[in-house]
Amino acid sequence: MPTATLTPEKEYVAHVDSKRRMVVRNGTHTVYRVLEYHDGHMVLIPCEIVPSPKIKKGTLAQIERSIVNLKKGKVSEPIDIKAALKLYR
Repeated sequence: MPTATLTPEKEYVAHVDSKRRMVVRNGTHTVYRVLEYHDGHMVLIPCEIVPSPKIKKGTLAQIERSIVNLKKGKVSEPIDIKAALKLYR
């Protein structure tokens, strides 16, 4: 069975600076996943960081429903914090 060989698009010598950093020249991405192997070779895989929403859609929907109920005056009675603290302790 023939094996596929990959030829590099770029090849250059990179030096590690005093802070153990190396520069990727003309990198297409700003974040790379690095795979480092025991024999010393490294593979850089370009990645994109996608920010996750801080609040889930269901939670936002519940907050909106709660605000609507609050504006309508549809609220519960005040709770007794002292009783809750006794249960907590």
